[in-house]
Amino acid sequence: MGAYNTLNTPMTCPRCGSTESMEVDLYFGFRNQIEYNLGDEIVWVERKIVKNGGRPPEGDLKGEAYTECPSCKKDFFVEAIVRGDKLIEVQVDHTRPGYVPD
Repeated sequence: MGAYNTLNTPMTCPRCGSTESMEVDLYFGFRNQIEYNLGDEIVWVERKIVKNGGRPPEGDLKGEAYTECPSCKKDFFVEAIVRGDKLIEVQVDHTRPGYVPD
């Protein structure tokens, strides 16, 4: 089991259409189980490359993330958008299927 930072944000599930607050696991940055909200500044690991939690150039990143819908219990992948070190947006990643079958 991995230790990830989380983002709590309203999202619409692409699998059932329900819009709810979801806890999104962020697969980047300093993995110290930090709870983020949109607009928060990301904490990076000093002196590390991006894939190991380090800061990307200009603090800009389209990072991998993952969540499970609290309504239908099905999962999906998300892209978390970071600009200037601030977490500004999340988008459903329609290119990656979830693990839970339909």
